[in-house]
Amino acid sequence: MRNDLTIYDTYADKWWSDDIRWVRTLKNLVPGRLKHFDRLIDWQGKDVLDLGCAGGFMAEALAKRGAQVTGIDPASDAITAARQHAQARRAAHRL
Repeated sequence: MRNDLTIYDTYADKWWSDDIRWVRTLKNLVPGRLKHFDRLIDWQGKDVLDLGCAGGFMAEALAKRGAQVTGIDPASDAITAARQHAQARRAAHRL
């Protein structure tokens, strides 16, 4: 049985809001997931492909570490949420 991937598009508009418990859990896993790899990898200038990036939690965390990240995901609305959040962060840093 295949996973129902439409759930990522269904909640894309709330991806960064902390309103959805399971999405918040995914976001909260990022620091722990990277803790190990940060000891092994200097992300600065690395090209990284984030497969199944959804709304971009890992992609943004890696970009903040200096990686050039490309995220792909079959959930197009989640990709849109990731792009919008990344653009808003870039705009905020330019102020």
